[in-house]
Amino acid sequence: MKRKYGLFWAGVFSVHLFFFIWQVLTPDLHLVDSEEYITEAHNILTSGSFYCGDLTEPIRYDDFTKRPPVYPLLLAGVFGAGGGEWGMILLQNLLSLFNFFLLIRLGLATGLAEKHFHWMLPFIFLYPAQFIYANMIMAEIFFQTILLAMVFSAIRGIGEKSWFWLGIYTLLFMAGALTKPVLYLFIFPHTLVILVLIFKWRSHWGWIWILIPLLVWMGYMKANERRTGYFHFSSIQNLSLLQYTTYNLLIHTYGADSALTLADNILYRSLAQPDYASGQKLLEKECTAVIREHKWPFIQFHLKGMVNFFIDPGRFDLYSFAGIIPEGNNQGFLAAFSQDGYRGVVVYLKKQPLGIVLLLILVAFANLIKFAGILVFAFRRKIPVENRLVIVGLVFYIAGLTGSSGASRFAVPVFPLLLLTVPGIISAIISRLPISSKKKVY
Repeated sequence: MKRKYGLFWAGVFSVHLFFFIWQVLTPDLHLVDSEEYITEAHNILTSGSFYCGDLTEPIRYDDFTKRPPVYPLLLAGVFGAGGGEWGMILLQNLLSLFNFFLLIRLGLATGLAEKHFHWMLPFIFLYPAQFIYANMIMAEIFFQTILLAMVFSAIRGIGEKSWFWLGIYTLLFMAGALTKPVLYLFIFPHTLVILVLIFKWRSHWGWIWILIPLLVWMGYMKANERRTGYFHFSSIQNLSLLQYTTYNLLIHTYGADSALTLADNILYRSLAQPDYASGQKLLEKECTAVIREHKWPFIQFHLKGMVNFFIDPGRFDLYSFAGIIPEGNNQGFLAAFSQDGYRGVVVYLKKQPLGIVLLLILVAFANLIKFAGILVFAFRRKIPVENRLVIVGLVFYIAGLTGSSGASRFAVPVFPLLLLTVPGIISAIISRLPISSKKKVY
């Protein structure tokens, strides 16, 4: 990369090195999800089974589809090649560095002024989740790579009217959905966009990039039905619907004790059904009924969760990485917010060490600026509208699908896209200062 990026790369390399050394000195590469990814990788290597549970214990049908195959396959490849878990950590750090390279390429492709890349550095330093998950056996950084490559390919494909690049984007989209199920419903905006381009460009080649994902989705869900008896993409959907969306809505509405009782009642009745499919259908029906019964509180809670998606400073990520609290502790921002809203978060903060509180406030403030940045970026008329739609649309799709859970970890995959908008918002602020020459970035 050119010399003008020297400061940028020095900062990026330094923070990666700091977190990697920290992880080496205090090695704990696992969260709860990590164990399931690792178990599935070992099951792939030993029995060819895409199952994220212990095969020696009674079968849990959820575990057949809870973790889609792509990240466990990557893990299995690294493990099978003798790399082990540290080999995966090294690979993820390299992927994280590559993502910053893609960020620069995206910045140039979308009209971001080159000289303002150094403005991103403080926001990189104030986003520890990026480097925490690069040093954990988790799919976030790999998924981030896929999303960035998707955006780059889509922007190039649309800009050059190239079905080849849109084909690359489509294959990446499919790989992304088979890494993180949150992306599989993107089939609907994907299909709409390709249809618009088919009619706009008067070309029928785009039908290929509509049909292939649809056929793969149907085939994958049919394969899941053969394994579990239930036609679905991933069990994580209904698990999240109950454990995050419904449970947090119930906490917000009735309080923690009543919420636990009501959520457990739904779970136990689903488990009491004669087969897995019946249980999942009942769970989905009961959770949907709770949401319909509390429509307005759900809408409010969901929208607040989307805001939290952008602002949450990642208390859980920091504490888990540093080993300050046990992994199972759930008395954090989300629990406080679910029970008492933002007032509960303030009360929670008062109980934390002052140094931690100051760091979390700084991270939250940086996140707030990035949130403002994506909103400003959406209306930057000098940026081609299709570029803005691709970037802003994908960011808000992920924010909307994660919804009420709204935790820092879910924002990691779109962090570089949010970072991309930082120079724009800073320039907009500076341009309004009395001493500013009002020079535009875009």
